[in-house]
Parts: sequence; C-alpha cells; structure tokens
Amino acid sequence: MMSDRIKGCVVAAVGAAAYGLNPLFSLPLYEAGFSPVNALFYRFFLAGAIVGAMIRRQGGRLRPEPGTGWALCGAAALMIGSSLTLFYAYNYMASGIVSTLLFVYPVAVASMMTLFFKEKPSLGVGIGVVLSLAGVAVLAGGDCDRPFDWRGLTLSLASALFYSFFIVMVRVSRLRQVSAEKISFYAMILGAGLFLLLSFCTSGLPVPRTPRTVGCALLLALLPTVVALVLTSRAIQIIGATPAAVFGALEPVVAVLCGIGFFHEKFTLAIAAGVVLIVISVMLTVFSSSTRAVPPR
Repeated sequence: MMSDRIKGCVVAAVGAAAYGLNPLFSLPLYEAGFSPVNALFYRFFLAGAIVGAMIRRQGGRLRPEPGTGWALCGAAALMIGSSLTLFYAYNYMASGIVSTLLFVYPVAVASMMTLFFKEKPSLGVGIGVVLSLAGVAVLAGGDCDRPFDWRGLTLSLASALFYSFFIVMVRVSRLRQVSAEKISFYAMILGAGLFLLLSFCTSGLPVPRTPRTVGCALLLALLPTVVALVLTSRAIQIIGATPAAVFGALEPVVAVLCGIGFFHEKFTLAIAAGVVLIVISVMLTVFSSSTRAVPPR
C-alpha cells in the first residue's frame, strides 16, 4: 500500500507537470486564429466554472469573507497580469524558455520578503538570486529557433514578477485565511470578464468549432489550471509546502519537453544550462527561505 509521503510526492509531481502543459494547449489555439486574450477567456471562464462547482459541492460558500473583497480583487489583478504577459510571451520566444523564465518567481518572492518585510536573508537565497540571474542571461541567448526578442524576455519576467507579487500579497494580507480554491475562483471569474471585454474590443471572440480547438480549450482550463491547483493544494496538505515547491521544478522541464516534442523547438546546450541554473536557484531558495507557500496559478 502506498505511504502518505509517496502519495504526496506523486500528487505534487503530477500537479507540477500539469501546469507545465500550458503551451501544449494554448499554442494550437493561436495557430487556429485565437489571440492570447481569446485563449485566456476560455481558460479562465471554464476553470472558474469548474472551481466554483467544486466549492459548492464541498459545501463551501462563494461569497467572500468579510473584509477580503478588495484583497481578492487585488490578487485577481495580479494573477490576470501574470497570465496575460505569459501567454503573450509565447508569441516571441520558445514556450519552454518562457516557462523556465517564469519559474524564477520563488527567487523573486524570497527577495521581496527580505527587502520589504525584513525577513532574515540567508546565504542560500543570495546564491539562488545570483544563479537565477545567470540562468536568465544564458537563456536570453539560447533560443536558436528564433532571433532573440527582448519583448519575449520582458514579458516572461513580467509574468514572474506579477506572480511573485501575488504570492507576497496572499502571504501578508487577509487572504492568508482564504482557501486557495476561493482565491482562484475570484481570479478566474474576474479574469474571464476582463478577457471577454478585451476580446470584443480587439479581434472579437472566435468560438471553438473543430474537435481540436474544443479539446484544447477544455484541456487548457482543466489540466494546467484546475488539476494543477487541486493537486498542488492536496500535495501541500500531505507533504508540506517545501517538498511540494521542490516538485515544481517539473513545470519548466515538462514545458521544454512539450516544446521539443510537439512544436519542434530546438534544445541546445545553452538552453539546458539555463534551465539547470534556474532549477538549482529555485531549489536553494525553497530550502533556505521561510517563504515556502505555493499558491495556485
């Protein structure tokens, strides 16, 4: 019989791998004529509906707790900003590199907590910051499929920064007492409304009509959103936040493998070195920092 620790590790690994599937379902939608805003509308709307149904089925209330309304709106805005910049970054750089650059967020969180909230700095966090910067520099010159584009790098790092602010906000605000599912629900519903408005203000909102586009829209909402959220939250309950964060290293690895296997993105020695540097930097940060929570994405 599988022990709780092994079960927790398996759940954490599957949850992290599921999040790394973002490019696998978003890029085919782009090829079919959907914009990043269109893809994000379907992702947020369908995921919000699923998460809302889960909360109600478990007997929870969808109404926000007293005094958390503005904090939920702020957290939603940061999650929306992170998703929007991430999905646009896929237009300019290889998806595996974009996902790896996003993975610097734990280093950014630890740095923010040290600089702004006076958490005691550690040698591991300092080394993690240096290694993550080195990894970003290596990846900046490692995309051989396309000419280097500063827009892709800027959007990827902006996505990581938005998500880092989101994590810090959840940690230091009243949202500490709100479930991950409810935070995600409000982020998804507010995001769906915004992306619907942006879609109609730009190119319109195409409707998935082919089996491929319908499948990609559904799977984009289900696997890298709902499944990743549920399994990561469950893993934290079983094995704790720090081990769950360690398994988060599978996210960029899966994204890189998807890029190579499905989108024929090249994998060079420079890309491998950049991925390794960033993964090591995050591992050092996770084990050295007291900021170990892994909120939903």
